[in-house]
Amino acid sequence: MKNSTRTYWSAVLDDFRRSGLGVRDFCTRRGVSLQAFYLRRRQFASVAPAFIEARIVPDAPAPHIVIELPSRERVLVPQQASESAVASVLRAIAQAKVGGAA
Repeated sequence: MKNSTRTYWSAVLDDFRRSGLGVRDFCTRRGVSLQAFYLRRRQFASVAPAFIEARIVPDAPAPHIVIELPSRERVLVPQQASESAVASVLRAIAQAKVGGAA
Protein backbone atom coordinates (compact mmCIF):
# COMPACT_ATOMS: atom_id res chain seq x y z
CA MET A 1 0.00 0.00 0.00
CA LYS A 2 1.42 3.40 -0.96
CA ASN A 3 2.12 5.92 1.77
CA SER A 4 -0.54 8.37 0.55
CA THR A 5 -3.13 5.57 0.47
CA ARG A 6 -2.10 4.43 3.94
CA THR A 7 -2.35 8.01 5.25
CA TYR A 8 -5.79 8.49 3.68
CA TRP A 9 -7.24 5.24 5.05
CA SER A 10 -5.67 5.76 8.44
CA ALA A 11 -7.51 9.10 8.63
CA VAL A 12 -10.78 7.52 7.42
CA LEU A 13 -10.57 4.73 10.01
CA ASP A 14 -9.71 7.21 12.77
CA ASP A 15 -12.70 9.35 11.76
CA PHE A 16 -14.90 6.26 11.85
CA ARG A 17 -13.76 5.32 15.36
CA ARG A 18 -14.53 8.83 16.60
CA SER A 19 -17.82 9.17 14.72
CA GLY A 20 -19.97 6.88 16.85
CA LEU A 21 -21.76 5.83 13.63
CA GLY A 22 -22.32 2.37 12.26
CA VAL A 23 -20.24 1.34 9.25
CA ARG A 24 -23.03 1.78 6.70
CA ASP A 25 -24.00 5.28 7.90
CA PHE A 26 -20.38 6.38 8.15
CA CYS A 27 -19.52 5.14 4.65
CA THR A 28 -22.60 6.80 3.16
CA ARG A 29 -21.78 10.13 4.79
CA ARG A 30 -18.08 9.89 3.92
CA GLY A 31 -18.68 8.68 0.35
CA VAL A 32 -16.69 5.48 0.84
CA SER A 33 -17.78 2.11 -0.48
CA LEU A 34 -18.54 -0.56 2.11
CA GLN A 35 -16.28 -3.04 0.32
CA ALA A 36 -13.30 -0.67 0.37
CA PHE A 37 -13.93 0.22 4.01
CA TYR A 38 -14.00 -3.42 5.15
CA LEU A 39 -10.96 -4.30 3.03
CA ARG A 40 -8.86 -1.46 4.46
CA ARG A 41 -10.05 -2.09 8.01
CA ARG A 42 -8.94 -5.73 7.70
CA GLN A 43 -5.59 -4.68 6.24
CA PHE A 44 -4.95 -2.21 9.06
CA ALA A 45 -6.08 -4.70 11.71
CA SER A 46 -3.56 -7.25 10.46
CA VAL A 47 -0.61 -4.86 10.82
CA ALA A 48 -1.58 -2.74 13.81
CA PRO A 49 -2.55 -3.64 17.35
CA ALA A 50 -6.15 -3.03 18.29
CA PHE A 51 -6.81 0.29 19.98
CA ILE A 52 -10.02 1.67 21.36
CA GLU A 53 -10.72 5.19 22.50
CA ALA A 54 -12.64 5.36 25.75
CA ARG A 55 -13.33 7.86 28.50
CA ILE A 56 -14.26 7.65 32.15
CA VAL A 57 -17.75 9.01 32.78
CA PRO A 58 -17.91 11.37 35.77
CA ASP A 59 -20.48 10.75 38.50
CA ALA A 60 -20.75 7.00 37.92
CA PRO A 61 -23.17 5.14 40.19
CA ALA A 62 -21.22 3.94 43.25
CA PRO A 63 -19.39 1.59 43.56
CA HIS A 64 -18.61 1.55 39.83
CA ILE A 65 -16.56 3.22 37.14
CA VAL A 66 -18.33 3.80 33.83
CA ILE A 67 -16.22 3.70 30.66
CA GLU A 68 -17.89 5.18 27.58
CA LEU A 69 -16.84 4.12 24.09
CA PRO A 70 -17.09 6.34 20.98
CA SER A 71 -20.20 4.37 19.96
CA ARG A 72 -21.83 5.58 23.23
CA GLU A 73 -21.79 2.03 24.59
CA ARG A 74 -20.91 1.98 28.27
CA VAL A 75 -18.98 -0.55 30.29
CA LEU A 76 -19.79 -0.66 34.01
CA VAL A 77 -16.74 -1.74 36.01
CA PRO A 78 -16.61 -2.32 39.77
CA GLN A 79 -14.25 0.20 41.43
CA GLN A 80 -12.30 -2.64 43.01
CA ALA A 81 -11.53 -4.25 39.62
CA SER A 82 -7.82 -4.61 38.95
CA GLU A 83 -6.14 -2.55 36.28
CA SER A 84 -5.28 -5.72 34.37
CA ALA A 85 -8.93 -6.86 34.42
CA VAL A 86 -10.09 -3.51 33.00
CA ALA A 87 -7.33 -3.61 30.38
CA SER A 88 -8.39 -7.14 29.39
CA VAL A 89 -12.01 -6.03 28.93
CA LEU A 90 -11.02 -3.03 26.81
CA ARG A 91 -8.65 -5.18 24.75
CA ALA A 92 -11.44 -7.68 24.05
CA ILE A 93 -13.80 -4.87 23.00
CA ALA A 94 -11.13 -3.38 20.70
CA GLN A 95 -10.47 -6.76 19.07
CA ALA A 96 -14.18 -7.35 18.54
CA LYS A 97 -14.59 -3.91 16.94
CA VAL A 98 -11.59 -4.31 14.63
CA GLY A 99 -12.51 -7.89 13.85
CA GLY A 100 -15.79 -6.89 12.23
CA ALA A 101 -18.40 -6.26 14.89
CA ALA A 102 -19.69 -2.86 13.88
